[in-house]
Amino acid sequence: MRIDRLPFKANYFWSYKKDADLPVSIVTEKVLIYGDFEDIFSLQRVVGKEMMVKVWNEKIRGKPRYSRLNAVLEIMYGKIEFNSKHASANMESVRGAGI
Repeated sequence: MRIDRLPFKANYFWSYKKDADLPVSIVTEKVLIYGDFEDIFSLQRVVGKEMMVKVWNEKIRGKPRYSRLNAVLEIMYGKIEFNSKHASANMESVRGAGI
């Protein structure tokens, strides 16, 4: 993928030439790690959900340095389904812990 032709800003690829042709997996990894939701969804429309999940599983998931990111991506691409009842239960446990 040519980074100068991506459907969003290419600030995530500062270490590459502006017209670099990168493998889809590298583009996907950088956007998942550094991108905002808008960029993640823009890339997903281009490469597909399967590629996003594949790169997340192979490069990001399970790495401690990305624990917060993985929590969000787990909701987006994993098996966890987020619902308001689950969120309310978690908030009650946080409140009970004095946090």
